[in-house]
Amino acid sequence: MRFGLIELYANVKGLPGRMAAEAVLERIRLDGHRESTVRCSIERAKACDCEFIVAPGWTLMAVAPPKWLLELSNGCTIVVELLSPQEAERPQVYILHNGKRILEPAQQYVAKRNDLWKGENLSRDAVALLYNLQERKRRWAVPGIGEALLYICGEVNIVGSGDQMREEVRRAGLREQDLRAPLVINPSHTLSPLKRMRDKRAWLSQGGLLIHTANIHSGGWGRNDNKHANASRTAAKVWVCGQSSDKLDRQELENGCALNTFDWSP
Repeated sequence: MRFGLIELYANVKGLPGRMAAEAVLERIRLDGHRESTVRCSIERAKACDCEFIVAPGWTLMAVAPPKWLLELSNGCTIVVELLSPQEAERPQVYILHNGKRILEPAQQYVAKRNDLWKGENLSRDAVALLYNLQERKRRWAVPGIGEALLYICGEVNIVGSGDQMREEVRRAGLREQDLRAPLVINPSHTLSPLKRMRDKRAWLSQGGLLIHTANIHSGGWGRNDNKHANASRTAAKVWVCGQSSDKLDRQELENGCALNTFDWSP
């Protein structure tokens, strides 16, 4: 199967933000061309015979998948996250195939490690994520591969340090096979440079393949004296059976975006 991992570009120079993600989100909300950029990127992926297309988080602003997006899902699977114009509403990830939703829209429950906890106990959002995993609400069948499993951005923090199941997760009744699948999909908002996040994704890929992509962006965000406001020029990554793979074929697209293709079968 050929996978297409899309990187969408955000020019965040001069935009406020304590972290890159805040500046990227602000740019996406201001970008009147975002929808056409997304559409062209997906069309390019289909022209490259991609059967499974993953866009980064905050893909486009909409309250429901637009008609053109549903039509583009004919003959392939597309994973996108819709950002509501109402800032108080959580974004929703949609998995589309042949013009229909495969799963109910999914929202992100955990962004950082700290989100897992309330004192010494699991937080309400962590419990909600575990429930979704245990009840198989994030799984669906992919012909020729088996099951696929969705983790949104930092939800991979459900894996503990040392690349193993957290004891609290085990006590909640989950097994390793509840956290893994032959195909793990992990769209993110911005790329994390942390080694521990790479290790968590490697652990989750031990059942097969994990594919990951995110928005890329310029530097110069935040205050003028922000020494860490660096650009993010690449984001798409894949792990196969616990190991990172460098076999992505990257194509530069218009507006600073990119398409990465990867062929894999079990």
